[in-house]
Amino acid sequence: MLDTPQRFSKVGSQGYPRRAATADPDGSTTVHFAPELPDGVPDGNWIQTTPGRGWCVCLRLYSPLQPFFDKSWRPGELDEVEI
Repeated sequence: MLDTPQRFSKVGSQGYPRRAATADPDGSTTVHFAPELPDGVPDGNWIQTTPGRGWCVCLRLYSPLQPFFDKSWRPGELDEVEI
């Protein structure tokens, strides 16, 4: 877990213990990693980071569907965005 004031550093479909992430119009989910909540980003789509400290992304899937197993689905790449 990241050592930040954000009590639960997670993004997911469940609304507990934090708000659930909001899906984009195309059905994808954009997750923002930043020290402060970016303007216009729902709280559930943000993970707080600490400037100058490293972090990594872990993806955990519960009950994945067949496209995961036959490898026709894969998570998207991480894209750096300057805000």
